Amino acid sequence: MAEEVASCRAVLEIEVDSADHILAAVDPDNLTAPSHVKVSCVIAAPKKLRCTVTVQGCSEAPERVLTLRNTLDDLLMHLGVAAKTLGSIRE
Repeated sequence: MAEEVASCRAVLEIEVDSADHILAAVDPDNLTAPSHVKVSCVIAAPKKLRCTVTVQGCSEAPERVLTLRNTLDDLLMHLGVAAKTLGSIRE
């Protein structure tokens, strides 16, 4: 019987205007993630974006918790830049 690999997961929900545009702006960043990191962002409501970050193998390599934190940090930075850019375009 195969052992189940423990994963770390964080879910980030933000309320923002133009969730669809922000999603389109950050979605390409998922292409360069390591194979043990999964990032998924979806529109949860008209003005709500939900991003889930999952890192596999946290029990075997505890330092991967830092990978989760760093990925969340990068994601928040990219979301903030996208929101700011869209806001300045509208002004």
